[in-house]
Amino acid sequence: MKKKKASLWVTFVLAALAISTMIGCKKSDDAGSASTVSLPASLFLAAAPGEPVAVKQVKAQAQEGDEVIVRVVVGGEVNVFVKGRAIVKVIDTEMKNLCLSPDDSCKTPWDYCCSTTEELQPHRAMVRVMDDEDKTLKVGLKNAGQIEELKTLVVKGVAAKGSDEKNLIINARGIYVEN
Repeated sequence: MKKKKASLWVTFVLAALAISTMIGCKKSDDAGSASTVSLPASLFLAAAPGEPVAVKQVKAQAQEGDEVIVRVVVGGEVNVFVKGRAIVKVIDTEMKNLCLSPDDSCKTPWDYCCSTTEELQPHRAMVRVMDDEDKTLKVGLKNAGQIEELKTLVVKGVAAKGSDEKNLIINARGIYVEN
């Protein structure tokens, strides 16, 4: 009887080890495939893609699937990049950044902390780059194509599902970095 219990115990332990090894391998495979993902070569444009419309106006009028062009600044929050994802938070260039005044010593001026949330909200948007299966690419945008905090971008894309008068999500088709 003791021999059967010991045998069952050994079988259980070996099965648990086998399962944990398979799970560990799966995680490392996923991590490896994420690092091979890259942004489409056609994403970064050599010239501005057209006449931009204010984010506030796009929020009020655009429907899911509508083509949009906006001129925005990378900013509006402290953490504007989503690590490991092709997502960046932006704010319309019509929103004056009070944190950039000469007498302000703000350490994170891209967060527009000198303005209230109520003032910022109508001008905020999120830009993301999708793959062929309509999923956000698993690659960061920070420093890709010179994208960094406070850079001005002209983004051409499509108003994504979930966009409304409060939130604008743009699936980018092209990004022009102005400065």
